[in-house]
Amino acid sequence: MVHGTWYRAPGYGHRATGTGLRVSGTLYLVRNPNPDTRHPNPDTRIPNPVTRKTYLRIMIRPLFLFATIIISACQSPGTKDLVPSTKDQVLGTNDQVPGTKLKYPSASAGCLVNNEWWIIGDDAADMLIYNPQKMEPIKYLRLPFHGKLHDGELHVLRMHKKTKHDIEALSFWKDPQGGEHILAFGSGSKIPHRDSGLYFMNGKMEVIDWGPLYQFLRKLSGLKEDDWNIEGACHDGDGNLYLFNRKPSYIFKIQARDWFKYLEIGSLPYAEKVVYKKFNLPKFKGEKTGFSGADFDVNNQRILFCSSAEITDNSYRDGEILGSFIGEIDGPSLGKMKILLEIPNLKVESVAINANNSLEILGLVDNDKGGSQLLKLKIN
Repeated sequence: MVHGTWYRAPGYGHRATGTGLRVSGTLYLVRNPNPDTRHPNPDTRIPNPVTRKTYLRIMIRPLFLFATIIISACQSPGTKDLVPSTKDQVLGTNDQVPGTKLKYPSASAGCLVNNEWWIIGDDAADMLIYNPQKMEPIKYLRLPFHGKLHDGELHVLRMHKKTKHDIEALSFWKDPQGGEHILAFGSGSKIPHRDSGLYFMNGKMEVIDWGPLYQFLRKLSGLKEDDWNIEGACHDGDGNLYLFNRKPSYIFKIQARDWFKYLEIGSLPYAEKVVYKKFNLPKFKGEKTGFSGADFDVNNQRILFCSSAEITDNSYRDGEILGSFIGEIDGPSLGKMKILLEIPNLKVESVAINANNSLEILGLVDNDKGGSQLLKLKIN
């Protein structure tokens, strides 16, 4: 049974009563972690997510890895057409790495959904769905919450820093019955705005309050509130959810049935069921890096992650960008870590593995000033 309250707002920016979240004129369901608060009309509830069955894991021979970067450059006269040109370059540790400039603000969260690249900027008013083959936008979706917006062109509108919801992670999982689940996570670095997120299923978009789950994981791991900053998320083939805290660099693994129950009735997982581990990520130019994005490679049973370094004194403030790493961690066991690629002077915020070609990786770059770039990486 799904518990929550339906709200219909007359227009963008209206604050739904009792939620603290802003919703659009469309009908949205705000999930309520308190199962005692229910809507009186059961017909307005959305269907429960489908049940899960374990995927058969595919074991293939490990591949010898090397990395090259495909550099795309395009002119962007508008949001409708992007015309890229590409060339190959072997990435060295001191090379400048240009990417495809994107007319969309602060791209920080992304995942591939049926060959479409879903992208959310941490201060963007819209979500972008992008064609990674043609390197052009498909459509934009107005997000159901936003604070005061900066002036600007449609689809490049940005929220003010103090009120932005700071969506930093997107994850996609297709269950064995074909149900598609896309979860978006705010960073949680500032309460309450950044504790919110989104859940997409069967064409419906719902606002989620991740605050109680975040608080539970902070207490479980002993992380301070000032150190909490979720920057990445991914699902393995069984639907287990992995959340990545920036610095200190922790990974939390939550079983599929537990995050489903949280969405359905607001119940928290049992502490003994949650796996978490701290990772010692390498330094970039003397500054320690922190997780900034992740994806799960089901075919090779590994986590692909990006980490970045910037000079800042806490999780809330941005700082001078030094560079990024891309690496891998042994899959569900959260085992051995290996660095694959070093990218100087860019803050890689997200990585996504092409489901049709696990040797191709898509990366998002945010310059912390509202600018966005796209990277295409190849491994072999």
